[in-house]
Amino acid sequence: MMQISQVSNTAITRYYGTLPPSSANKSSLGSPNQDNVSLSQEGKKLQENSALSIASLMENFMDGAGKDGKITLDEMKAFAEKKYKVADEAFQQVLSDLGITDSASIKVTIGKEGQINVSSNLSKQDNERLQTALNDSQTFSQAFRAAASTKETIAASERHQEFAAAYAQDPKAAVARYGIGSKSSAGQAFITYSKGASSLEYETLLSMF
Repeated sequence: MMQISQVSNTAITRYYGTLPPSSANKSSLGSPNQDNVSLSQEGKKLQENSALSIASLMENFMDGAGKDGKITLDEMKAFAEKKYKVADEAFQQVLSDLGITDSASIKVTIGKEGQINVSSNLSKQDNERLQTALNDSQTFSQAFRAAASTKETIAASERHQEFAAAYAQDPKAAVARYGIGSKSSAGQAFITYSKGASSLEYETLLSMF
């Protein structure tokens, strides 16, 4: 289970520049209770707005999955599937609009700069047309990015659970197997299309040292 930390009023207050409790009642000469620090009306308003913004963010995160301060793998999987279905509908519509047939073999990924990349057995011209259309489709691009990033988070969470279980059995073997402290595996989610059907997949890339 993935925990989401809640920001307390104390943390928000410190963020806006008031002194921590250990020093809030001390002067520069070290005499206690000589100086008092308080929030201005503007600061108090900012504090209230920040608290409301955080609460709103938690309620809307992954369609409200984070409103109780935690997100489970099942909730992430449901969210990824929901967003993928939206992306797939838009994807199929683009294929239809461009007249791309079921014989096409296509892979759709997200580049380092956030752009959508397409590789396929289509002609160079058709491949470029498809790539442009998918980047221009706000419905597809937003849903695909949400589904892909969630899929990658799920994979990382499952890998962490595997490591934790292995570590409980044999710490040294687990560290050696999963490369904790020396390397980490990067992964990428993508859409594949073949024989008229598409799916959201995940692949582990080369380990990063």
